[in-house]
Amino acid sequence: MILLTRINGTPLAMNTAHVLWVEKTPDTVITLINGDRIRVREGLDEVVHAFRRNRSRILDAEDAVTSAIATEVSRGQEEDEAGEPVEDEVQDGRTEA
Repeated sequence: MILLTRINGTPLAMNTAHVLWVEKTPDTVITLINGDRIRVREGLDEVVHAFRRNRSRILDAEDAVTSAIATEVSRGQEEDEAGEPVEDEVQDGRTEA
């Protein structure tokens, strides 16, 4: 979500996933995927910058979760004497550790 201000001064929190495009006409107008149009006080460059910051935060959070999952998975693996992960053995179509 990004925080913007409607033309009338009302604060607005917008889910960027619902935005189809943003244009300057001369006001900044945001068109949503459902066809609604919202005029905001912020300029086009400021809105685009807010979208980029928002997307960057989302990607950083995804990376952190992926990294945490990988760490937990690697901690759960058995290791041989050399410290290498031990592969699971498959017997009769069933996986056994």
